[in-house]
Amino acid sequence: MMLLITLLLGQSAIVVLPEIASAEWTEESRPCDVGPGAILPQPVLRFRVGEPALPPTGYFTYDRPSPPPPSDFTAIANWGDGTTSPAAVEELGVSDCYGVSAPGHTYANTGAYPFSYTVHDSKTGLDHTLGATNLHAWSEIPLLLGGPSSRTINATVGTSWSGVVGEFSDEGTVNPSYPYTAQIEWGDGEHSTSGTISTQGGGNTLAVSGSFTYARPFRGTINVLIWHNAQLLGTWTTSSVDVAGVATPPALRFRGQPILAAIPRAGGAPVYEIVFRVNQPLPQTSSGHVEALLETSGRTSPISHLGAHGTSTCYVARTNGIGQRKPKLGARYPFTLAIDANSVTRDSGQALLREFASLNRMRGAARRQLGCA
Repeated sequence: MMLLITLLLGQSAIVVLPEIASAEWTEESRPCDVGPGAILPQPVLRFRVGEPALPPTGYFTYDRPSPPPPSDFTAIANWGDGTTSPAAVEELGVSDCYGVSAPGHTYANTGAYPFSYTVHDSKTGLDHTLGATNLHAWSEIPLLLGGPSSRTINATVGTSWSGVVGEFSDEGTVNPSYPYTAQIEWGDGEHSTSGTISTQGGGNTLAVSGSFTYARPFRGTINVLIWHNAQLLGTWTTSSVDVAGVATPPALRFRGQPILAAIPRAGGAPVYEIVFRVNQPLPQTSSGHVEALLETSGRTSPISHLGAHGTSTCYVARTNGIGQRKPKLGARYPFTLAIDANSVTRDSGQALLREFASLNRMRGAARRQLGCA
């Protein structure tokens, strides 16, 4: 039997590895010591020929009761032009989380070069390939000067909105007729669509437009991602959006049975996490802060999205305790999720306290039972 392991690093790649010991490796698309829902800058992988190219960092976890030290791993960077160089493996704040990085590399010719890391595990003798992404060497980099202009969009729930969400311009070295593409993130934390790019006034200013129908009232911001010849140039916050409601929002309900878990900590009391999924996105600020609270046996806990790439209605809350007495495995504990005092925006239930060896095991259970990515 073979195990498919995918590690996201810029663009995803699938690597087929023997199952022996490799099941302990887990893909990570962001630093695994960063809290769920953290917003991380996206790497812009573009540079000129003859100038150093800095690759993105690769991340992986190694799920064992006693994770090995970083010295048990060696790594190389595969630059895609027939050359390799040593890469560094370091532990990132928690005992089972590692990062792989390499210094810059200079390409002699233009083109897209497939980059990847190869990590060797000295204990198992296995080599693991972490992702793959194209590093693009340009003769002239298409720079977007000034960024998209700021604007305010006023929309109404249930009514389609159409129009320009922002403009951008290049530095003049890249013809605006070259293939640009755009993706619009509409600010509700759930939906994105392709944007339409058109020239403005016959010059090198380009407009991004689109249409979308909002399902709930909120205030937030719109982001636009722009590519040139399939190369990501960057992500910009282009517009603020104010969506007016026309009806009472649907009642807040849990989807599936939430997972309550005790996570052991070396030399200390365990922490408790509740992973849950609801029928609608919880409101959040433009910085990604979820504006809702989970209460368990009189203790309130802040809520975060479950992972940068998780299902938009999956969340996680963490607390140091769930009652006045010492919690018991197998017992059920009540909890209440509330956005405000309105009964329409709250739901209650009970969860069975379980124990998992690590956060990775708990998140695996969330994927299977709740469908949380």
